[in-house]
Amino acid sequence: MNRKFQAAAIVPLYRSVTLDITKASKSTAMMMSRENPGLEQIRELRLIYRSTTSTNNSEGNTEEEGDPGLLSAREVAMFMLNGLPRDKLHSFV
Repeated sequence: MNRKFQAAAIVPLYRSVTLDITKASKSTAMMMSRENPGLEQIRELRLIYRSTTSTNNSEGNTEEEGDPGLLSAREVAMFMLNGLPRDKLHSFV
């Protein structure tokens, strides 16, 4: 009985996914494992990243290269995009 409920819940739960990757870790990426049956249902993916560090360069533009979380957030984003079925993803923000 629980498997039937789980199967019925996967579609609406995973249709539109928003994930905060500000403090991204490998465990964040691991939850998007290929064995997860919900990945096939994702149609909209929103990744949120809030910079924790910013510096101004000589031109007044903000550089985020000094943000230690940015590299791991990029890694998580790439891992997720490479793991999702490209023909089914309608929106990525």
